[in-house]
Amino acid sequence: MNCISCNTKLVTEYSKDSYMKLPIYFCNKCDLYVTGENEKEVKNLSMKLYKKEYWDKRGTEESIITNYSDIDSQGKKRQWISQFAYCKPFFKNKKFLEIGCGLGQTIFWFEEQGFEVSGIEPDERNVLLINQKLKSGHCNVGFAEEFDISGDYDVIWISHVFEHLIRPDLFLRKCKEHLTSNGILFIEVPNCENTNILQASIFKNPSTFHFTKRALINLTTKAGFKIERCDYFRSPSKLEGGLNKMLKKMSYKLYPYYPKIITNNKIGTDIRIILKNTLN
Repeated sequence: MNCISCNTKLVTEYSKDSYMKLPIYFCNKCDLYVTGENEKEVKNLSMKLYKKEYWDKRGTEESIITNYSDIDSQGKKRQWISQFAYCKPFFKNKKFLEIGCGLGQTIFWFEEQGFEVSGIEPDERNVLLINQKLKSGHCNVGFAEEFDISGDYDVIWISHVFEHLIRPDLFLRKCKEHLTSNGILFIEVPNCENTNILQASIFKNPSTFHFTKRALINLTTKAGFKIERCDYFRSPSKLEGGLNKMLKKMSYKLYPYYPKIITNNKIGTDIRIILKNTLN
């Protein structure tokens, strides 16, 4: 089996076991961790576990009905505020597509900001509820690598879904086909250079790929994208949070992407990347 990022033969077995009960392989050239070696087997197990861990435990309708005021959604809101600030300089126009909408928090908040929103989500129950909530946007039932949607988009957004794809390389090709000339692709994944995050990704989640910054950059540039930004992020400490609150009263921004903070590879929990089509 060869690495989908750099085509190097995967010979190093990092772990014999994982949450998916499959071995984890490590690419010595681009630092990508890969679950299993048989694509069909990985896909079948992934679908089974994803249904068990996400779709069957998706929460209640109350989250959507109450405008996402539940605790989980508020945590997601803090993350989105930071992501939005990070991407804002690259928002040229407002036609937006989210891949993997979940309960619809992100697509709902983008619509509130005046974006023309569309979404792809595999859970039919979620899609029904999301479409009842959106004012003019629309969410479709589908999977990331197989989404069949017409038109081009100014923003394609995939946050903490990319690591669950079976063929992220094919997904990237599809995104290139649907980006406008000034459009961006935003991806956020767990930072697997952080040992704790790597262990959680392998043993506590049905993740098919476990990305380092190097692997993510290699895969996306190989697909023909130009990197605009790529950074590690983490949550602030109590001290940093207090300092930010104090300085905010004086109209000073110490942390421009608060409530998340740019950091280094060892303590960062997430990696964000903003991409543009090299043909544009």
